[in-house]
Amino acid sequence: MSGVPIGGISPEEAARIAQAEVAKNAPVFSQYGGGFVDYTDNDFVAGIKTVLPINTPWQLNRDLAATGANVRLNTPFAGHQFWDNAAKLIRGRALYDTMMMSIAIRVVPDQLGGVLRVALQAGAIEIGGKNMAITAPVGVMESIRVDFIFPVRPSLLTNGAKMMLTTNVPMTLIETSPEFYAIGFTPS
Repeated sequence: MSGVPIGGISPEEAARIAQAEVAKNAPVFSQYGGGFVDYTDNDFVAGIKTVLPINTPWQLNRDLAATGANVRLNTPFAGHQFWDNAAKLIRGRALYDTMMMSIAIRVVPDQLGGVLRVALQAGAIEIGGKNMAITAPVGVMESIRVDFIFPVRPSLLTNGAKMMLTTNVPMTLIETSPEFYAIGFTPS
């Protein structure tokens, strides 16, 4: 772009100044996004296994901890705890943030033909659920991964969200390892 200077500056300079003003007033959000945090299942590390009840939703109550090497949260998420270990709930940072949770689950089926339902429930509202076929032979561990993308709505912000597991056959939970990604936020 070239042309006649406007008010003593070129159009190129005027565009650069306008872009700088927009950037200066924009919320801080890293070019890499809001970051992520990976939680370690301390119950797995301690060798604790959980026999899941059949056809009954079970709230995940594992001891999960964010490890320093796996906490890479950027502003405005830095310092936020997505997993409330005391209450065993997912916690949103602010209303209408957008989060992604990717959870790795390892189970051992005691019977063929199993389906494991993984759901997120905020208060009485299910905010996401997926059925996963467990195809491993009896007694053999299977690893699955389930991803959820969801906004932080009022019920999640107020109540937190439970991770619920439901199985239709006898199954033992070996490990859960959730990762949370901050993928969008509401400017304050």
